[in-house]
Amino acid sequence: MRARPPGEPNAPCCHVALRDAGARTEELDGAVTAAVRTVDGVAGELSPDKDDLCVSYREGRFWQPDVTVATVVVRDGRLLMVEEQANGRLVLNQPAGHLEPDETLVDAATRETREETGWDVRLTAFVGAYQWKAPSSGSNAGRHYLRFVFAAEPVSHDPARPLDTGIVRALWMTPAELDAARERHRSPLVWQAVADHLAGRRHPLTLLQQLA
Repeated sequence: MRARPPGEPNAPCCHVALRDAGARTEELDGAVTAAVRTVDGVAGELSPDKDDLCVSYREGRFWQPDVTVATVVVRDGRLLMVEEQANGRLVLNQPAGHLEPDETLVDAATRETREETGWDVRLTAFVGAYQWKAPSSGSNAGRHYLRFVFAAEPVSHDPARPLDTGIVRALWMTPAELDAARERHRSPLVWQAVADHLAGRRHPLTLLQQLA
């Protein structure tokens, strides 16, 4: 190989190689920065602390309804109801509450009825599933409820059993009495379930299945 004489400039190919290497480094830096910004953006959108959590999950944000159960229990033409404190008001509701982890809908319905009224009941039919979005309150968006309602008959009562927090008392009301007190219903779900029950809406409990 011929030695480069003193003062002879570097070969042009070396300049090109160095320039190309520098360009690739800048491109790589830019790609890494863009990737980090993308990850940060997705993490921010998935954060439950972000506003507007009810935006569809298809837009990359968290949302889920409150899954609840309720029972329409009838004895001698009267309905088993509860008076409870909710948002500073004394309201009327069916025995109702949230589905808990690893619990079937049927088990949740009998448990909630027992905890809120002291009554053990036997479920006889599935009345229906209902969706309702509570009105917004100030800066808080209204919660979305998915309620599963069951028809039931009373079996036994434990008057000494303490009732759930917030429950003032359990009482039996005629449909007419409940209808006349609509301004005290906790939500429109209360009367809709009763109306459907009175109209004879019944479905077999086997319509609901718990898979292992």
